[in-house]
Parts: sequence; C-alpha cells; structure tokens
Amino acid sequence: MKKIMVSVLAMVAMAGYVFAGLSAVDNPQAQRYAKTVSIQAQTLSITYGGSGTNSVGSIKLYDFPEGVIHVVGVVVDDLVCDVVATNGFADTDDGDFGLGTSAIAAASTLGTAAEVNLAPKTAFDNIGSTTNDAVLAADMTFDGSSTAADMYLNVLVDADAMTGSASGTVSARIHIIYEVVGDN
Repeated sequence: MKKIMVSVLAMVAMAGYVFAGLSAVDNPQAQRYAKTVSIQAQTLSITYGGSGTNSVGSIKLYDFPEGVIHVVGVVVDDLVCDVVATNGFADTDDGDFGLGTSAIAAASTLGTAAEVNLAPKTAFDNIGSTTNDAVLAADMTFDGSSTAADMYLNVLVDADAMTGSASGTVSARIHIIYEVVGDN
C-alpha cells in the first residue's frame, strides 16, 4: 500500500492537481521550440544619424509563429561585423547591439523596450575586431496573436564615429528557446 501511495503522489507532483468541481486539459497548441539562427556575412546597412547623433541599423532575422509567445532564453554568440570602410565607418568604432521584436528607430539610443526585449543593449568595442555575446536577462511574453512578431538584430554606432551612411556584414549565432502558449 505504501508503494502505491508514493507512486500516486509522484504522479500528482509531475502532472499537477485539479480541485474538485474543476477540470484541466492539455493544451495541444502549447509547443516549445529551440532554434539556432546562424547569420553568415549578412549585410547590415547603417543609416547615418547626423552630427552628434547615433547611427543605426537593423536586420530582420526571424518570424515567430502567430500566437502568444513566451521566450524562455536567448543567447547571442560571437557577434562580429566586417566593416566596409566608408564615410568614417571603421572596424574600431564602438557602439551597442541588442535583439528585439522591432527594428531600431532612427537616431535611437537603443533603449525602447521592443528594440531590446529579446537580448539587452550590449556594448561593443571595436565592432570589427572582437566577438560579442549577450544573454536574455529574464524570460518574457509578448502577444503576436493578431500579427506574428519578428526578431531583429539592432546595432547602434556611437555618435560622430561616422560621416555618412555605410554598411558591413554581420556574423553570429543566436540560440532561442520559446513556447507558443496559444493563439486567440
């Protein structure tokens, strides 16, 4: 009898318990995904922000499925930019990068929530000569049930580093684990 009781308690602990008069069913829409997005020499256009203003650029990396998305974790590995040296844009420029569900706005400080809600604003020194990493600080949920959300790599080059718009190529690996909780 004792062995049976322990087995029943273990099953309740794993599956949860529904109180009398209530019911619970598995959600067939709830799915967990683990993706690795590999970026290999993807073109990044940096728009000049003007004298004394940051220059910015974004690359759309991924379309999430439609629904309420719960992001469990994000890791950015070895982000590096190979710069095309024009208009003052150089391998030695400093700035920041982040991952978000919206592209960076012109002359932004890379501070709005949607620009960095998947990986925080992370400083880089010498954009072209070091590898840069970032990690999502806390899980987050967003509603993409009416319009599926996207994932953007957002880059900011510090003010006065450039004298005009320029470009480069970006390489990195982004690991993301998320769940589709449901769709309204």
